[in-house]
Amino acid sequence: MRSVAVIGSGPTGIYFLKALLESEIKFNITLFEQAAALGTGTPYCPTVNSKQMLANISSIEIPNLLETYCTWLHKLHGSELEIYEISKENITERGFYPRILLGKYFQEQLIEIIKLLIAKGHKINIQNNSFVRDVDYLNEKFELRVHSYNFIKQILTYDHVVMATGHYYDKAIDAGNLMASPWPYKKLNKIRNCKVGILGTSLSAIDAFVAVAHNNGSFIENETGELAYNLNPNVSQLDITMMSRKGILPEADFFCPLPYEPLEIFTEELVQNFIHHCQSDLLDETFHLFKLQLLYSDPDYAASISLEALDLQQFNTAYFSPRINHDPFVWAADNLRTTQLNYNDKKTVQWRYAILRMHETFGLIVPHLTLEDLERFNSLIKPIFVDDYASVPHQSIKRILAAHKAGILNIKKLPEDYVIGNPADEGFIAIKGEDFKENFDYLIDATGNKPLSDTDFPFQSIST
Repeated sequence: MRSVAVIGSGPTGIYFLKALLESEIKFNITLFEQAAALGTGTPYCPTVNSKQMLANISSIEIPNLLETYCTWLHKLHGSELEIYEISKENITERGFYPRILLGKYFQEQLIEIIKLLIAKGHKINIQNNSFVRDVDYLNEKFELRVHSYNFIKQILTYDHVVMATGHYYDKAIDAGNLMASPWPYKKLNKIRNCKVGILGTSLSAIDAFVAVAHNNGSFIENETGELAYNLNPNVSQLDITMMSRKGILPEADFFCPLPYEPLEIFTEELVQNFIHHCQSDLLDETFHLFKLQLLYSDPDYAASISLEALDLQQFNTAYFSPRINHDPFVWAADNLRTTQLNYNDKKTVQWRYAILRMHETFGLIVPHLTLEDLERFNSLIKPIFVDDYASVPHQSIKRILAAHKAGILNIKKLPEDYVIGNPADEGFIAIKGEDFKENFDYLIDATGNKPLSDTDFPFQSIST
C-alpha cells in the first residue's frame, strides 16, 4: 500500500481527500495539522476569526463536497443559526455567512470523507498539533521532519506528499500597539475607546474594522432593513481610520451567472498560442486580446472609456479613477444600491463579469514574462483582477456606511512616501508623509503583505 502525507487539513487538503474517494488504488494516508482541530483552515478557524467576520464566498461558488454548503446550512437547528444571527428562511445559495460557520461545514465534511475513505479500504492516520518543519526528497522517497506540541520530533518517509498548507499569517512581529495582522481576532479585544488606524481598505481591513467596531458597540437593523451603529455606553472616543494607497473601498458583490459562462474571444487556447509564439510583446498582445473581449462583452462600457485607444497604464487609470475621484462612502452607497437592484433583477454588469472570467487565463502568461513586463503586470493589471474578484458582501458595505454615519469611521489616502514610527517617549503610533500626518493609539496592518521580519516594516523613530 503506497503512502501519502497530506500537510494541512483545510479546504485544499479536504478536496484532495475527496478526490481519493474515486481512486481504485488504496493508500496509507497521514493527515498533518498544526492546530488541535481538523478541517477549518486558518481563514475559517474559530480561534482566529470572530463570528462577525464574513466569508466573501457563497455556497454557489464553493465546489461540492458531499453536500452543498447551502444544503448543510438548511440542516442546522434554528437555535444554532441564531448564534450567527441567521434565519433559516433567508438562507440562499448566494448568501454570505460567517467565516467560522463555513469552517464548521468544512470540518464536518472532512469527518464524513474520512469515514468513507476508511470504508473503501484506505488507512488514515491523523497527526494534529504537528508542524511539518521540512520536506526533502531522498532515494525516491519524501522525508518529513515533524515537530509536535509535546516536543516529540520525528523523521517520517512517504511515497507521495501533498502540500495543502494554505493561508499564512505572521504571529511573531506584533509590537505593542503595532499589529502585523488582524488575526487572531482576540488580540483586538484590548482596542477600546481610542483612535485606531487600519492599513488597508479591502477584505482583511474590513475584518479588522468589524472586530474593533463590535468590541466598542453594535450594529442594529431597523424594520426597513437599514443598518445603524451604536456605541456602547462607556465608549465615547472611538475613531477608526482605514488607509490605502488609493483611498477607495472595494465594490459590493455583483450578480453574475455561476458557473462561469465561456468566454468568446479570450480563450485559453489563444492565450497558450500567444505564450508559444509571442516573446518580448507577450503582455501587450495578451492585453490586446483582453480588450477585444471587453469590447465584445460590453461595447457601451468600452466606448465610455475609449477602450480601443488605451494602453495598460491608461486602462488602469480608467478603471480606478471614478472611485478615486469620488468620496468613498458616497460611491459605496451608490454602488450598493445598484448591485442590490441588479441582484433583484438578476442583471449582470457585463464588463465586470468579463474581467472576472479572464483573470485566471490571463495569469497563465506570468511565468513567461520578462522582468520588466512582470513588474507592469503586477502594478497595472493584477490590481484590477484582485479588485474585481475581491468584491465584498453587501452586509460589509452596510456596516461600513453605518459606522461612517455614526461618525466613527473615515477613509484616507496614503502618500507614496509614508513612514510608520513611534515618536520619542510617546505611547502612540504615527504615520507621516507628504501633506499627511496621523497619530493612533493602535495601528493594524491589514494589507496582506507579509513582512519577513521586524525590519521589513517601514517602522522608524520619527518626530512629530
